[in-house]
Amino acid sequence: MEELENLLNDKSSELAKVLRCSLHGMKASLQQAQREYSLGAETSTCQRLIEELDRLLNSHDKLNNDQESTIAISEEKQVDEFKLKVLQAEFFADTRLFPYFGDRIESRSHTDKQLWDEIHYLLLRVPENLAKSWRKRALEIADDCKIKVTTDKKNFVELPLCGNDDNELIHAALKTKEVARGLYHSTKSKFDSRIPQLEKNEELYLHGCLVSTYLKLIELEPSGELHHAFEPVYRFGLKSLADELDRDKYTNALIKCLSSCKKAEQKDILEYLQTRLDLDEAIHSLVFPTPAPSNSWWGQLQQKSRRDLNSVADRARKEGHQVAIRSLTGVYADVHHLSKHNRELDSGGTPGEVLTCLRVYARINGEEHLGRVLYRSLN
Repeated sequence: MEELENLLNDKSSELAKVLRCSLHGMKASLQQAQREYSLGAETSTCQRLIEELDRLLNSHDKLNNDQESTIAISEEKQVDEFKLKVLQAEFFADTRLFPYFGDRIESRSHTDKQLWDEIHYLLLRVPENLAKSWRKRALEIADDCKIKVTTDKKNFVELPLCGNDDNELIHAALKTKEVARGLYHSTKSKFDSRIPQLEKNEELYLHGCLVSTYLKLIELEPSGELHHAFEPVYRFGLKSLADELDRDKYTNALIKCLSSCKKAEQKDILEYLQTRLDLDEAIHSLVFPTPAPSNSWWGQLQQKSRRDLNSVADRARKEGHQVAIRSLTGVYADVHHLSKHNRELDSGGTPGEVLTCLRVYARINGEEHLGRVLYRSLN
């Protein structure tokens, strides 16, 4: 072991460079084994091996690079200031959350601000009752840790109020060295400058709120997991919005759909209905790889658009048109004949059931317009 340490500390040795790379690889392999396999009695052995590899690699760093040593001390001090570790440990160990994020959920956070943002944006994707209980628990832990939580609106991101609801606090802000900004639905929040400006008495005002909210959340959402499944933009399933070009393609299409509705609003009712169907699909096409359930904050936001779609269908019927609209839900085998270009996912919901209805099924004056869904595989 002494000879091994001496070799590692030899800055001029090519063999030492190869060895250090190998040790880093071995450490990563052991950590991956901890995550993926049930090691039973060997768990403690695996951990000791990781710690020994850490010791060897850190020993080299301390002896041979004063700059790296200074950074390590700084990082250690930063870790010490990470007060919400209890919240991190509790939240990411809660098995009730796992079905909403795939088979496994791991934290990416190393500071209180990062964790507060991470957890509260994740909670937008789980059933509201579970989300409320975790928001309450987060406030309790923050109080125990003597970290200030605030509802001062200057520390908030304001989202346009969707519909006739009252102002809504979605989650509080956290004040540390960096402020983790809260989320708030506000009657005073303005629309995104890229979309048509609508008055509150206009029929499309709700959709202006929805689209503005989407554009803001695409910008803020910290997980990097937002995707879209809007077929006019991407035909092959889910497309990540992590890439700026793909993000712009989707957001531009979303804005265009709203603008098309605005232009068609005073024209033929069937033309207007078609633009509204397209806009509803664009809104429902913003999804996560494990789609948020309908009783989550995300799901409830999307349903506002679909409920409003029925009023347009009613107007078309009053003008003498035969219009039937159906949101496709439940067992996939029961609705697949009413849809096309569907996509199968392997997580979320119940196997064999529809996860998200991206586009409703419509029959207009005897002509059938098939819907589109994301559904859970049976495996």
